[in-house]
Amino acid sequence: MQKNKPYLDSELKLGNLAEQLGYSSNQLSEVINHETNKNFSDLINEYRIREAVNMINETNEKPIFIHVAMDSGFNNKVSFSNAFKKFMHCTPTDYYLSRKEKVTL
Repeated sequence: MQKNKPYLDSELKLGNLAEQLGYSSNQLSEVINHETNKNFSDLINEYRIREAVNMINETNEKPIFIHVAMDSGFNNKVSFSNAFKKFMHCTPTDYYLSRKEKVTL
């Protein structure tokens, strides 16, 4: 996941990833559930949000969040914002502003 970053593909599906890895969809789903206690969607979105956070942290200017969303593997800004709130407990804008405040103190 970290080396090839398949989660950046906005069209990624469980079946596609399973096929790439030589597993059935059921086998891969079981492994993900057992090893991470997450479902496939949550696991992929967690990786995507980590990617987005890295992008936000690397910029000194306010990011264009639709670009961050697309570059981190999301299909649209709404899905990105919902996943960001789920994993980071704040909006992307709030995260960016709080990060900037911490940096300037």
